[in-house]
Amino acid sequence: MASGIQGLTLPKISTDSVEEYNRSWKRFELIAVANKWENGKDLAVLPALLRGKLLDTYSSLSDAEKADLATLKSALAERAGLVRDPLVSAKKFGEQCQEP
Repeated sequence: MASGIQGLTLPKISTDSVEEYNRSWKRFELIAVANKWENGKDLAVLPALLRGKLLDTYSSLSDAEKADLATLKSALAERAGLVRDPLVSAKKFGEQCQEP
């Protein structure tokens, strides 16, 4: 993890799994609040924390997509294939062998 501000450690955000992506974002958002970052500081810090496919994806986003944290989070997840599809989850559940 990257060195944080005021002693907090900033999470690296990667595409290891949907769950890890979401946990990393939650930690990032909590740290931003704890540090009382002004509007835009989180957007300036975030690119340094992205890894792999997320960094490549970030580079390809428009300025409009990079200007809002919620929009950026959604665009990164969608383009990196980290959006959880409920139909896929249901199919996987149905494929599991269940015995009485």
